[in-house]
Amino acid sequence: MLLLVSLAGYPFTAALSGLVGSDSSVPSVLIRVLTAGLGLVLFLATPVRLDLSGRVFMISWLAFWTLYLSRVLYDGFARTVLMPLSGSEFLAYALTFSILPVLGALGRLEPRHAERLLKQCIAACTVTLVIAAYVAFKLLSNLSDLLSSRVQLEKLNPISLGMLGGSTLILIVSLWTEHLPRRWYSWLLSVTAMAVSIAALAFSGSKGPLLATLVALAISFALPLTPARLMTLLGAGTAFAALFLSLIPMLAKSVDIALISRLDTLISGQSVDQSNVLHLLAYKAAWNQFVSSPIWGDAIVENELHFYPHNVFLDVAMSTGLLGLCSFGLVFAMSLARTWMQLSARAPYRWIHVLNLQYMVSAQTAGGVYIASLMWIFMVAAYFAGGIRHRAMAGRVVMPQAAPITESRT
Repeated sequence: MLLLVSLAGYPFTAALSGLVGSDSSVPSVLIRVLTAGLGLVLFLATPVRLDLSGRVFMISWLAFWTLYLSRVLYDGFARTVLMPLSGSEFLAYALTFSILPVLGALGRLEPRHAERLLKQCIAACTVTLVIAAYVAFKLLSNLSDLLSSRVQLEKLNPISLGMLGGSTLILIVSLWTEHLPRRWYSWLLSVTAMAVSIAALAFSGSKGPLLATLVALAISFALPLTPARLMTLLGAGTAFAALFLSLIPMLAKSVDIALISRLDTLISGQSVDQSNVLHLLAYKAAWNQFVSSPIWGDAIVENELHFYPHNVFLDVAMSTGLLGLCSFGLVFAMSLARTWMQLSARAPYRWIHVLNLQYMVSAQTAGGVYIASLMWIFMVAAYFAGGIRHRAMAGRVVMPQAAPITESRT
């Protein structure tokens, strides 16, 4: 339930707000509070004892957030720093977006529920995307405007819309890799959902979600990595890159689609994408601030645009220095290693690990520590999905039964 609400809850609320023409922030705040509360309830419902690797993971997670929240308190209340949010708003975002929801992701997911949860996520995401598409079309009034602009709603930006489309595509592909639909209406629903997800990726006009989705899918198909599979992957990747680089300029001349135009700008180099310029400016500022204060970090925001630098590692380095980089890097590396092993083992809940890859990659182009909620949730969910934690019940510790292939890998 937590993964379903985290993945589709906020976008669904934003789409409904657009459908009824409301610009109130109350529904958005309520769904965030609900998600945070759900995470806390799930955490408190089952007291836990972690094994050694789980303890290392969670201690590193706690160490990082202690450093980061200390930076928020210092910059937000003890000194004057030009920030887009107040110190209390930073704290509220961090707690409700990225800390409390994560606590509910510590539990082991039962393999027998994997397919049902997967289908529920596909249904919720598809319905959300259909509502968002309808609202966007109603706002822009014609299809040409919809295609040529970066679609966004009042409470749902293009990157979030594109990421939801990419996540839906990953979920459908994950379902198909388990088994293909058997009935005609299942095929129809699946193909419709896939078409809607691809349309969301295209209409968002955002390069980051496309990159994150393609990388996550490519890695999931490549694992387990064998010499033969590696050669096949390299050949397919080379062919895809050649086709991609040749088709994009041709499509840019014949169709007016925002994503195609932005990709053509990137490939041709004949003009400048303003977002790339701003990102590079933010990267440089964040790096310079880290170099000036490498141990503790310098500030919660970079000093050029006074925002997060759209790269989670630069954000961590800038705000918490080497201390934060070490703790965050360990969490990131342990979660990535667990995802790599579980995808190689063809374990249950593969889709959680593929989504983990998607949001890890996305955080390198659009991530901010305090708002990258799905990156944090899927990093933790992917790490503990294999069932490595111990449950403390009635004064005794009971080891949950894990799949044999998972036990041999952990």
